[in-house]
Amino acid sequence: MTNLRTTTDSKLKDAVVEELSWVPDVDSTKIGVAVSDGTVTLLGEVTSYSEKVRAAKAVMRVHGVRAVAQEITVKSPWTLTDADIAAKAQAALAASGNVPETVHVVVDNRILTLSGETRWQFQRLAAEHAVEHLRGVLGVHNTTTIKTGPAPADMANRIHAAFVRSADLDSKAINLTTDAEGTVTLRGFVHSAAERRTAAHACWAAPGVTAVHDELVVSL
Repeated sequence: MTNLRTTTDSKLKDAVVEELSWVPDVDSTKIGVAVSDGTVTLLGEVTSYSEKVRAAKAVMRVHGVRAVAQEITVKSPWTLTDADIAAKAQAALAASGNVPETVHVVVDNRILTLSGETRWQFQRLAAEHAVEHLRGVLGVHNTTTIKTGPAPADMANRIHAAFVRSADLDSKAINLTTDAEGTVTLRGFVHSAAERRTAAHACWAAPGVTAVHDELVVSL
């Protein structure tokens, strides 16, 4: 059994390395890959935080990946000050049509922290995407929270219907529960990390959702 697992991890590592080399805006020669029981650890250095994000997204697309551990270091060639980055970040947030004015940014040692409130998850993500590509940024912490109205009584049914409609989900293998505060908990099995992300994304699209607890297990 150990030999089989080792062989599977070895093949998965080869696939991850190949996928990283396939992405034109990621310098795969600077990224190391380790795999253990389907969990991929990325190591090495990149020149921008956005490249670090792109590398992780590329790995999540590979069949057989259960989880990704990010240990990549960002060493930016840009010597911008925190004040420079803060000004650019504020301008980027203001320029995004999907980011409400209730989102704020603080910069410390070139690491950005987003705070404030939004009504939807896509607005939280829009704020993150607006600043992650900026020059000199070494990391982004998104601490914004979602504040919406009361969760609809039929929220669970709406989410389940979205699962059924999706060609990328096996809705019969996923169980979900909701509470009055808008928290969704997912349990069950999916076939890939990508399917797991699709399930969470479907939940966030439902009105009234304020948090998603993902307890899904990737079963190949």
